[in-house]
Amino acid sequence: MAVSEDGSLVAMAPSLPDDRARDVRGAPALLYDTTSGKTVELERPQEGDAPPEFDNELLPGLKLPDLPDMPDVVMPTQYARFAFSPGNKTLIGQTGLYGQGGRFIVWDLADGRIRRILPGPSESIDAMWVHSDGRSLLTLSEEYQLDGQRTRGVVKLWDLGGEAPKQRVILRWTSPSSGITATDISPDRTRLAMVEVRADGLKATTTLTVHALPSGERLSRERVRTEDVPSGVTVATAGGPVRMYSLTPGTARTAGDLVTRIGGSWEKVDLLGAEDGEPAAVLVGLGMIALVGPGGDAGAWSRLPQPGDIPGVSASPSRSATGTRPEEQMMRLCRILGVEKLPAAAEGKVPPGAYRGPLCS
Repeated sequence: MAVSEDGSLVAMAPSLPDDRARDVRGAPALLYDTTSGKTVELERPQEGDAPPEFDNELLPGLKLPDLPDMPDVVMPTQYARFAFSPGNKTLIGQTGLYGQGGRFIVWDLADGRIRRILPGPSESIDAMWVHSDGRSLLTLSEEYQLDGQRTRGVVKLWDLGGEAPKQRVILRWTSPSSGITATDISPDRTRLAMVEVRADGLKATTTLTVHALPSGERLSRERVRTEDVPSGVTVATAGGPVRMYSLTPGTARTAGDLVTRIGGSWEKVDLLGAEDGEPAAVLVGLGMIALVGPGGDAGAWSRLPQPGDIPGVSASPSRSATGTRPEEQMMRLCRILGVEKLPAAAEGKVPPGAYRGPLCS
């Protein structure tokens, strides 16, 4: 699932139902317009994905020499993640099991049709963003070492203008930590922020690093001790604030900025209008979305339900509600919240062109 920067569009793909398991096109990508409440089904690719590569090993050390090659096996198209271009002209989806061995599919959002299908990377991708030029893709990948003590990461810039993506490494790192727990890119695509966490007894040492793009130059690096692991980070344009937030109660500070605390378990938080430092937010979680804000408005956050309060919905992000239409998801969220004044908290905080209508009509 992905939310456009102005909050007007949400891209999502339902889980693959049984009746589509034999259709190589897979389930369609859906585009939900928050201003009109309408859903558009984007064009589906006519071919499926190749099966993931296991290098003749299902698990490290477990050889599979007796299994025959299966060159004709095709996996139904499944989407690992989406990313909107600045200005919402195009949408890029990455396909493939676990985001590995799939393809990059580029849609023109003017008509919802596929413009290009390109081979994807061989490595898995943990996060991706469309660059400001609309034809390049920034990706972040991490690899956990077998000793469990280190992680290796890389940030790449992909040129999607040719027949096959051309990659350029912007940044590499090796970290003796639990890995990158949160990343974000500024709206103007000039800054990348990464949050690393390392256990230190009962405390966690959190490191917030900001790099310039596309050079990869380190702009800042600072550490803060917190009682809980930050769940995310948001980056404004050059000169604007960089904020970490957690999905658990508590308080902490870094670089003089209050760490935004949000109640409830939400898989993703996209902040809108971050240039002024007082953004509204689109929350994505449990298969539902909500427009609330501003970031520091504790009263607004307290209105959000805890996952356990939602009948029939698991609190585990891995068991999110899927397979329903976005309109149904929105109506479900409206029934749960049931607070007419909730959208008013975001009024005046969202940027020009962003959704300003009621959350529930």
